[in-house]
Amino acid sequence: MKVVVPVPIDDTTLLSTTVDFPSPTAAGDGVGAELWNAGATYAAGARVVRAETGRYYQSVAGGNTGNVPEQTTATDPPKWVDLGNANKWRMLRLDANRRTVSPSPLVVEIAPGARVDAIGIPFVEADQVQIEQYDSNDVLVKTWTLGLVGRNTRSWSDYFFGAFRPATNTYVDDVHLIAGSRLKFTFTRATGDVSVGPIVIGRSVEMGSTAMGAKVSGKSFSVIRENAFGDRTFVKRHSVPIVEQDTLVEGLDVDAITQALNDIDGSVALWVGIDRPDHWYFKSLMVLGFARSWDFSLDHYDKPHLNTKIEGL
Repeated sequence: MKVVVPVPIDDTTLLSTTVDFPSPTAAGDGVGAELWNAGATYAAGARVVRAETGRYYQSVAGGNTGNVPEQTTATDPPKWVDLGNANKWRMLRLDANRRTVSPSPLVVEIAPGARVDAIGIPFVEADQVQIEQYDSNDVLVKTWTLGLVGRNTRSWSDYFFGAFRPATNTYVDDVHLIAGSRLKFTFTRATGDVSVGPIVIGRSVEMGSTAMGAKVSGKSFSVIRENAFGDRTFVKRHSVPIVEQDTLVEGLDVDAITQALNDIDGSVALWVGIDRPDHWYFKSLMVLGFARSWDFSLDHYDKPHLNTKIEGL
């Protein structure tokens, strides 16, 4: 198992993107919102977008004047409520599970500002992504062309009539560890918009060999509402993955792994149980989330077990 500790992406590391800010192409993304104006008066329910934060906000009460949105969401009473990242930033921040939606091709260029060796994209709907790495002299050093559509073929019927489906995630861990590099991502789709979840770029940390017996489950936020007459209505909502797995580590690595786990405590990272995208368990054991709990079982002299419980976004 590997965990990719992400480098933050902001205005200083984002070089360019084809996604507008704000983007009217994404359904429900700030429709009717305008850039916040300190001198304007906003009615209850009015929506604004802040270029400084890249986020949308909604006015809580009428007569809202001069209250900076990100500074007044926690006041008593609050003046604004945070509606989350604008479309442009959804693929670049790790604080939510919403995706950037854009016409094909979607192109984004990032200068990580640090040496990185791994790239993971846990939520993506596209036919293909091409990743190019350039060095500090703008020389192309490597290109990955990754197909993102496939199907499981277990019979002749599947071979001839099986539906092709998006791979939904992808991962590479052979990025060159060079300073001053630039990464260019090009997502393409023949039909429909491209949908891209958070792009994770960072250094991978080895967490040992994944053992048999990993558990993959889901936590659903769907609810059933009912009234006094017993009428019941199902409300479909998002589900998040939960992965619990054991890894077998070298005794000499316990301190280093413990330090890595403490460093990312309370932070979102990319957890990759099996780093082979062609493996049938790859998708199930790749989670963007945080360690809900972890512990070492020191029941072997030089081969302790690390148990982690990862809750996804």
